[in-house]
Amino acid sequence: MSMFRVIPWLVALALVGCSNTQPEHEAYQPDLSHGEAVYQGQCGSCHDTGKRSAPALADAEDWDLQSLSTPGIVRQHLAMNLLKGRGDQNALSEYDEADVLFYMKSEVGDGESMY
Repeated sequence: MSMFRVIPWLVALALVGCSNTQPEHEAYQPDLSHGEAVYQGQCGSCHDTGKRSAPALADAEDWDLQSLSTPGIVRQHLAMNLLKGRGDQNALSEYDEADVLFYMKSEVGDGESMY
């Protein structure tokens, strides 16, 4: 097959890859009750009590709401051994992270604006 016959196919594949269709996960609607369960299992031991200088969830004025909107913030906590996953950034899925952040933000007072 000549190079001139292959080039149009490569261009077509590149254009398909650059289309504006959004991946399914971007349309994900966070689940508040699942977020609460993840929070209780992973975050509550510090954020309920202020352990390790963590801001307590009940103290809304201690929170920087922007940090609750930072992509990957929960996985960063995992990487720093601050959560029960102990350094395993895959211990929580991106959906778990979205749900727990949605829950935490709703508790701090601005959950609806996150998504």
